[in-house]
Amino acid sequence: MGLLVLISAIAPPAAGANASQEPYQDGKYRAFYYLKGEHAVDSTDVNGNRVPDQVEDAITQIKAAHILFVDVLGFPDPFETHRYAGISYLNVSFRNKDTVKGNGKAFDEPGTRKGDPAGTRSINVSVATTVKPSSNVTPAHEYFHVIQNS
Repeated sequence: MGLLVLISAIAPPAAGANASQEPYQDGKYRAFYYLKGEHAVDSTDVNGNRVPDQVEDAITQIKAAHILFVDVLGFPDPFETHRYAGISYLNVSFRNKDTVKGNGKAFDEPGTRKGDPAGTRSINVSVATTVKPSSNVTPAHEYFHVIQNS
């Protein structure tokens, strides 16, 4: 993968003058999303914790996929493989479907994220804002590609 493609995959896109990117983290799994603009996620938040359900559901699905693929089925843990040695996080970026060019995309090469401490490397996937993880397995599917890439 070319450097330009990798940078565009992890760099925050222009999302409108009033949009700011929001983070959500659960252990080594992080999501980055917008509440306004062309890359906005569904803001429904049933449990009232100020994190959109779509975002929480995607991370929950990836964590469940990790248990299924690694702990149950015996695939390698991508955080422990030689290729991804030293990876700190799996980043999930929510983008509009036209930007993702489908429901999701897993990126081959680890990257860095502006604002992280020096030397912090992450595996990156994108999920379209049209994906509702409560009824669509795209986040788990992209995580399986991460395992394949590792």
